[in-house]
Amino acid sequence: MGYAPLTLSKALRTPLGTALAALTVIVLVYSVLVTARILAGVLFVALVALGYIAYRLLAAVEAVADGHQRLADAREHEAFSRSSNAPPSSDAGDANDPDDAATEP
Repeated sequence: MGYAPLTLSKALRTPLGTALAALTVIVLVYSVLVTARILAGVLFVALVALGYIAYRLLAAVEAVADGHQRLADAREHEAFSRSSNAPPSSDAGDANDPDDAATEP
C-alpha cells in the first residue's frame, strides 16, 4: 500500500505541527503588534506554507514513482509468466517455421 502524507489537520495534531503553528501565530502577532512590520510576519507564514506545500509535492512525486514501480513489477511478472508457461503460439503467417511445413499436406 502506498504512503499517505499527512493532511494539514493531521499535521497540526502532531507535536511538531502544534509547535510550528504556535510559533507561526506568535511571530505573526509579534510582527504586527510589537514591531509594526507586517511583512516580516507574512513572510514567515509564507515560508511555513511553502515548506508544507513542498512536503506534499514531494510525497505526491514519491507516490507516483511508487505506482510506476509497482506497475513495472506487475508487467515484468506477467511477461516472465507468459514466456515460461505459455503454450506454443499458432501463427500461420510464419513461413520460416519448419513445424508448419511438416504438417501441411
